Amino acid sequence: MTFDEAMSRAVIEHVHGGGTLVLCAPDITPNLPADFLGLTLGDVVAAGGVVTCAVCGHATDEAPFHLRAAELTTADAIVTDAQGRPVVTRNRYGDGA
Repeated sequence: MTFDEAMSRAVIEHVHGGGTLVLCAPDITPNLPADFLGLTLGDVVAAGGVVTCAVCGHATDEAPFHLRAAELTTADAIVTDAQGRPVVTRNRYGDGA
């Protein structure tokens, strides 16, 4: 999916009004601002091994995968890798998530 300016504005309004949006790192474009995402993305790093869910504590061993490093601002890490880097995040924005 391409988040051009019009599409980005529409999904930001949708989430702000109570909607939910699920994204993968490759979907993130400059049209989706950091305050909306709750994070800024860095370089691609190699990850894998044990990933842990912060909600329930379940840990599972994953095959190697590529991960974009992320600096969280208002987002929470839901799943982290063995080095504590966020793999899955959640950010509340307006009335949505």
